Amino acid sequence: MKNYPQVLRQVGIIWIGFGITDIFYLLYSVVNGKSYFLGWYVLAIAVGVLLFRENLKVACWTGDAAAFLLVGIFGFLLTSLLMRPLELWKVHLQLYPIHVIYFLVFHICLMVGLSWTHQQLRNRVVLQACAAAGMKTKFPKIAFGLFVGFIVSFTFLTHSVLNGTDAAEAKRLAQIQLGEQYAYHVTGLQWSGDQVSAKVTAYSNNEIRFTKVNWSRKS
Repeated sequence: MKNYPQVLRQVGIIWIGFGITDIFYLLYSVVNGKSYFLGWYVLAIAVGVLLFRENLKVACWTGDAAAFLLVGIFGFLLTSLLMRPLELWKVHLQLYPIHVIYFLVFHICLMVGLSWTHQQLRNRVVLQACAAAGMKTKFPKIAFGLFVGFIVSFTFLTHSVLNGTDAAEAKRLAQIQLGEQYAYHVTGLQWSGDQVSAKVTAYSNNEIRFTKVNWSRKS
């Protein structure tokens, strides 16, 4: 049986690897003029280094957090897949194959990594070491259940909003702007009093465009 330092170092190496992989994709995005959210690779490498240095406090926290992150990322991935029309995914894959493949593979690997991390850092050896150091080892089941409920509710709410009357109005206004040669998909809605703004993706078989529309519910 492995001792807890071995487990922590092994998990740390995996997360450093995730972070480095994300840095390479960040460089690819910058070179190709694509936007990319900064910060994930920093967190992955920071946690990986601390685990590799056998930080028990980080190990106890990460073992619990991995389960929450797994549910959150699964909800995000499911929402991304279901909310975007299949035809738009096909166009994305045709125009940006590396981006789409990386997005799917990275998030699937991330979920596998989070599940494995949770199992490794919640095993008996690590929990005994945490308990001996005076740390809490009980998994927050109630908080986890509430979080799962929140993710499920958020997914259904997002689907409802992006397929409601405001979304239909956003598509209509975007069609007036860009024409009937495109299909339209609403990616975001914002409200401020009676004012509504929406981000809309317009796409054809060989092109993707982005636009923003605004209107007042009073008009």
